[in-house]
Amino acid sequence: MAIILNKGRVTSTPSVVDRTKYTRPSDWTDLPELSQGDEKVYLLVNVGEDGGNYMRLKFQGDFQVDWGDGSVTTHSSNTNADHEILWDDAPSNSLTSQGYRQVIVTVTAQAGQQLTHWNLPTSPYVPDGSGYNGSINHLVCRVKMAGENFTNTSQAMRFHKGLKEFEYVGTNNITTASYMFNNCPNLEKVTTFDTSNIENLSHTFRTCSSLTEVPAFDLSSATNITYMFENCVSIYKIPKMTLPPTVVSLQYCLRQCYNLQEVPFNNLNYVKNFFAAFSNTSIREFNFSLDSATSLVQMFYQTNTIQTIKFHNIPVGQLTDISYCFGYCYSLTYIKPFDTSGVTNFRNCYSYIDFDIDLSFTDTSSGVNFESILEGNDGITDASWINVTSNATNVIELFFGCRRLEKYPDSLDLTNCTTIQGTFLNNFKMKECPTLLNSENITSGFRTFQNCYNLNTAPSLSGQFTTVREMFNNCYSLSTIPQYDLSLIVAYPNSFRFALNCNGLKKSLITTHQSQVNYANCGLGRDAIVDIFNNLMTNTDGRTIYVGSNPGSPQLTAGDLAIATGKGWTVSA
Repeated sequence: MAIILNKGRVTSTPSVVDRTKYTRPSDWTDLPELSQGDEKVYLLVNVGEDGGNYMRLKFQGDFQVDWGDGSVTTHSSNTNADHEILWDDAPSNSLTSQGYRQVIVTVTAQAGQQLTHWNLPTSPYVPDGSGYNGSINHLVCRVKMAGENFTNTSQAMRFHKGLKEFEYVGTNNITTASYMFNNCPNLEKVTTFDTSNIENLSHTFRTCSSLTEVPAFDLSSATNITYMFENCVSIYKIPKMTLPPTVVSLQYCLRQCYNLQEVPFNNLNYVKNFFAAFSNTSIREFNFSLDSATSLVQMFYQTNTIQTIKFHNIPVGQLTDISYCFGYCYSLTYIKPFDTSGVTNFRNCYSYIDFDIDLSFTDTSSGVNFESILEGNDGITDASWINVTSNATNVIELFFGCRRLEKYPDSLDLTNCTTIQGTFLNNFKMKECPTLLNSENITSGFRTFQNCYNLNTAPSLSGQFTTVREMFNNCYSLSTIPQYDLSLIVAYPNSFRFALNCNGLKKSLITTHQSQVNYANCGLGRDAIVDIFNNLMTNTDGRTIYVGSNPGSPQLTAGDLAIATGKGWTVSA
């Protein structure tokens, strides 16, 4: 068990827990032995007494099927072999504890032919008038096969929902096994399978939700292993595999392997794209060289068990996208510094992290997208390292939910931004806002400072706003709202709750209100309220201005109210 010290915290990285292994039911019919040089496929099939025991097989190469019930049929290459197995034709002594009888279906090549491809039928076999709507070969529970001439098993057993065990005896020449077991939800064990020649393993085991045991796969010829184990929610350990230079993407490879506790690779130095590679797993630690990495999008997204991450040998300027990389990694306590000088997309990369991790190594000078980079980060106290330059186009919710954050960058350059929606939302401890430079293109202030309880001073902003809804809502300590251009805001609710519950507010310098606005529950005296009335623009549809529950509200005279009502406003005092 590894012990990690981080800023006075002691956390542990548990060893991989062993689990109960798959055990074949003892009352299943044994499949015949196979050896290198054989060219056969055995399928163990459960036969139900109530019927519906339909089979449809399809192979490349003229083939013969012994259905195990006394019937033998022959078929041309790439045609459907359809058959219904009757309860009375299955051996009575094969009854299992689950109430099935069993037959062994045997597929062989016809004389002078070779089996090269196990094809997926386009649909299940459905006899006329049967009303059957089940899946393809749903009663196949075990497959054992051999054959050196097979080159393609893409989709071979896809949707075989009853399949529990697979074994490939000897070597083969398969180059494509994509989707081979895709959506086999009851597959638990792959005993042996030579993958040394396989190039495409994309989606091979995707959504095999019961899979717990696989052999060590030889990936020496692989070029595509994207989605290979995605949604294998039960697997807790995969034997280590070595990646060749031809594997450059791990996109979705292990995503949602919820119980997987270790990275099942010996090396990752050739991989460029890690999109969601280890997302939603139970990996505890990561320590690899990423010499070729360019994108780490969602790499550990929602992997809430991971505690330490160490990237090595990332060349300077090579990474371009780390969006969502560490998002929702609640247990993360340490990230080894790595180069981010070329990263343009930081969206959500450090969101929802609970510990105060030192992130000051992060170079954001090339950043374009900063949306939610720290959203919900309850641990962080110092974000002064963030450098938002004129490259930035998106700062939406940049600091949203950073409830403990106290140190901010001196400024944010908003030259190419149009919205500051939620940028500082729920920043409970913020007292002074960074200087917001070059804000002339800003049009949205929706919830920008909502629930910034300790904000003393609002920043100067030169943009022409189209919405300021809830912009300063619950800014209890704010004393003055500067002059902002709200002349384009004419429709409800685009200034709704603009300054509601600003208990310390003494003055608003806005001169362009013409849409419903709320200054209720603030600290405004009579003179300040009258100033607001004097600065109101005329409106023609009876907009309401709320000024109730202010110290000066009871002192308002009929003449004071007439200032606003004379401009077409309804006053709620």
